Amino acid sequence: MQHTMPGLQRNPVLIAFALAAMLQGCQAASLTPRPSFDTQQTAAAAKRALQRLNPAGTHLDDAARNMEQAGFQCQPLATAAAGYQLSMLCTVSTINTPSIASASPTPVLWTVALDSVDAHTLSNLHASRSPKDLGE
Repeated sequence: MQHTMPGLQRNPVLIAFALAAMLQGCQAASLTPRPSFDTQQTAAAAKRALQRLNPAGTHLDDAARNMEQAGFQCQPLATAAAGYQLSMLCTVSTINTPSIASASPTPVLWTVALDSVDAHTLSNLHASRSPKDLGE
């Protein structure tokens, strides 16, 4: 016993449309969402999130691309941090959305250093924000 859909069996336009819809669904399912960086988190939380995004051993090009997809701008430093062959600096700056209780927005600058011992893969990641977290 063969199950067919009567309209599709006789209508090649419907078959083409159904196939195109299935392919579009497959393409959409394969897209990975772009990571976004929460500029309002603490430096410790940011470092944990960024280390999950860029674990040690990640190729530096991939780490920089991941950071840029999260909204940062990255560039290699002319002089690497002590003990490393290559360091990259990634920054993102934003203005906090003012709340009713605040008089004016406070700009927040995030800096993330990507350091590499071998000049190819990520060895260490440092994240800091200005102004510092409350209580720091």
